[in-house]
Amino acid sequence: MKKAFYFLLCLCACSYQEAGAHEATADLMHYTLHNQRNREAENGEYPNNFIKLNLTSLCLGNISLQYERALSRHFSAALGYRWMPKGRLPMRNTVLNLLAKYADLSDQKDNVRNLLHSATLGAHVITPEVRFYTGQNNKGFYLGLFGRIENYSAHIPSINFEIDKEPMSATMDIRYNAIGIGLQLGVQFRLPRNFYLDWWISGPYITHSDLHLNAYNYQVAPEDFKKFEEEFKGNIIIDNKYFTANANVGPNASTAKATGNLPGIRGMGLCLAYRF
Repeated sequence: MKKAFYFLLCLCACSYQEAGAHEATADLMHYTLHNQRNREAENGEYPNNFIKLNLTSLCLGNISLQYERALSRHFSAALGYRWMPKGRLPMRNTVLNLLAKYADLSDQKDNVRNLLHSATLGAHVITPEVRFYTGQNNKGFYLGLFGRIENYSAHIPSINFEIDKEPMSATMDIRYNAIGIGLQLGVQFRLPRNFYLDWWISGPYITHSDLHLNAYNYQVAPEDFKKFEEEFKGNIIIDNKYFTANANVGPNASTAKATGNLPGIRGMGLCLAYRF
């Protein structure tokens, strides 16, 4: 009986020691991992990947994402994509008020309002970029060199005009394609739990652009065609050393193409980022 009692006592003691050993091992692993993370933070060994969502674009009906890869403590490479689903023009009333204030709309304000509220717009934009950060570990102010590939398409179901005071209307499709290069100034802040805030302050760029216009669903009488052709070409064709255009005018359909170098601006974007 005593042997059995001593055997059980030894067995319990061994089990307790084994459990204590497991707890000690778990505590040691936790302590080691914690110290390792602290050393990584102190040594600047942060994760190399960022995924970013542009919060400003959401207000304009755009979805803008960016992936950034840290190449060193000061340099990184990024690729952005912006998608505007085909839909109504954002900030239509604001645009109309600005036009009414700074442009002479005279008696065309109702036509411009109907155009802005009926037109639809969609876009795809790709932006590769290389950045240099002034701060350590891809933080602080930065200067980026970026490329820009833009594709916009718009549809206007009805645009009103006059030929010798005779009211007419037409349907219009517009395509705009551009490729450009520019410089981006911004600043990136670190937030808690691997979150960051990226502010695109200003990014001027220059593009080589193509604009294609197709007008249809109208009918011009033969006696009015000459006048219509002159007005159409007079409003579309702009010839100078920066911009050229040509048009092909018909009695029920017309096309125009314009090519030139146009400036643009990429800025005032506020992005929420996660580093992993």
